[in-house]
Amino acid sequence: MGDPDASTPSQPARRPRSLTEWLRSRSDEHLTELLALRPDLALPVPADLGVVANRATTPSSVSHALDTLDTFVLAVLGVLIASPSTPAYADVARRIGDAATDRQLRAAVDRLQAAALVWGDDSALHVAGNVRAALSPATPQLGRPVRALLRGYYAADELAALNGASGLHADVIADRFDDPAAVATLVAECSTSERGVLEQLNRGIPRGTFANARTLLHDRTSTSPIAVLLRRGLLIATEPGVVELPLEVGLALTAPADQPSVSATPPTLDVTQLDPREVDVAGAGQAAALIRAIESLLNWYGLGGVRRLRSGGLGVRELKRTARVLQITEG
Repeated sequence: MGDPDASTPSQPARRPRSLTEWLRSRSDEHLTELLALRPDLALPVPADLGVVANRATTPSSVSHALDTLDTFVLAVLGVLIASPSTPAYADVARRIGDAATDRQLRAAVDRLQAAALVWGDDSALHVAGNVRAALSPATPQLGRPVRALLRGYYAADELAALNGASGLHADVIADRFDDPAAVATLVAECSTSERGVLEQLNRGIPRGTFANARTLLHDRTSTSPIAVLLRRGLLIATEPGVVELPLEVGLALTAPADQPSVSATPPTLDVTQLDPREVDVAGAGQAAALIRAIESLLNWYGLGGVRRLRSGGLGVRELKRTARVLQITEG
């Protein structure tokens, strides 16, 4: 028997696999901050954190949360979304470069995590559901990462057909696509017809049908746009007659329009200096106008100028009449 006093090695904490699990690992202080930043998540009172996670990824809630972010935090979020795989904090810092200090970047990532728009730790930062769609509704649907496509569909001989990369593992080939600049170079080297094929797939569903796509991969003599794109890895043949545009290529095609420039320096605002006395006079005028409107409203209702619904309240027609009498808008 072993020594009963011997300590058992502690097991490393399991990484959360979903937003719900991540929220359950957060402290009370973090959850309090989340509900302060996004009060809609608490109304009505949620039964558990699973409900909070579901509400946090609804399009309307995500849209409201994004409206509270400044330009730099939105830019950092754009970098996270544009990453071909789940990025680490170090990956984001590398892509941000000299545009911000580490302190500024840390504050931006902390802000995104506090609002549950991003979850995870520094080794893997996940963007919450519906954030991409809310940031850019016009963003085309993106395919799967090159790494997943190569592992799932290409055998050793098919991997060898990619630019003559004989003997290379799928991960080694996929590493080339982890560098956005390298992918952009590959796309820039495409002919007009090849670029046209890529852009057609990038405008809609990133998958298309093409007869004998898997066979074309091995045809070194074919100069058709599909064959060239397959051999360069810019398209992946997922089935004998189906090709898919990888995520990294789709991002390279849309990056100039979709990725905001990254700068931690607040933009300069054009402001107009006003005389405080003028502001006071204008405010007093608005207050007097409000009082007059309330007086007119009470007089109108007191004279029986409005009829209530049987269930209580005012009908649409009565509301319009009242607005006309008071000479104000219905709002």
